[in-house]
Parts: sequence; C-alpha cells; structure tokens
Amino acid sequence: MRKIPRKPRLLGSVAMLMLAAAVVSGPASISAVRAQTATPGPDKGAAGSRQFSENDVKAYANAMVKVQEISVKWRDELRASGDPSAATAIQQKAESEAVAAVKGEGISVEKYNQIALATETDADLRNKVLDYISRAR
Repeated sequence: MRKIPRKPRLLGSVAMLMLAAAVVSGPASISAVRAQTATPGPDKGAAGSRQFSENDVKAYANAMVKVQEISVKWRDELRASGDPSAATAIQQKAESEAVAAVKGEGISVEKYNQIALATETDADLRNKVLDYISRAR
C-alpha cells in the first residue's frame, strides 16, 4: 500500500491548539501560567519580546482566542468520529477555519507560529499575550 504524503500543517500541531485552549480557559489559569513562568527562559528574556511589534502581539492574542474557539467547536466531532478519514477531514476543516481566523486578525500564519514558539521560552512575551487575552474576553 502506497503512503499518501500529508499536507503540511500550517498552524503546527494539535498540541499548539491545546496550548491555546489551556491559556484561554480562564483568569485562574492565566494567574497559574504567570506564576509558573515568572522567570524568562535561559535563551530569551526581554530581548525576545521586542522582536515582535505590539500590533503583532495583540493580533496574535486575538487570533489565539479565535483558534481556541475553533478547536473547542470541532473537538467533540473529532472525538466522535470513528473513521480515520473522517477525522482527517474534520482536522482539515478546523485547520482551514483556524488559518482564516489568524489571517482575519491581520497576522500571517508564519508570524503567528513564530510568536507561539517564542512564548514558550520568553516569559515577558508570554505575559504580554496573556494580558491581551484577558482584555479580549
């Protein structure tokens, strides 16, 4: 049986969507994330957060909220699908909606991914994103 090459994921892995879900889940979670991330990572710090404009960070935060909403919307249907091809189709629909949501916020998917990766090691940037998310709610 010949393997069909998979279309590359534009927004990264499902883990990235789950990160969005965890971050946007509420004020208590935001406080917990801040408490766990009070110190910057060893390689980044304040310099890393300056590589993105305030508008990019705001757009990322708004897009992240929308991506999380899309993830929640499709989660139950994905869990209920018993057929792998149906699950793939659902994932593709969710990803298409997520890409449209990101672009709708005026940020490229590439920039969204860059900021998402930077928030993993840059506590200052992560806290800025969390602040914008809490304001957006």
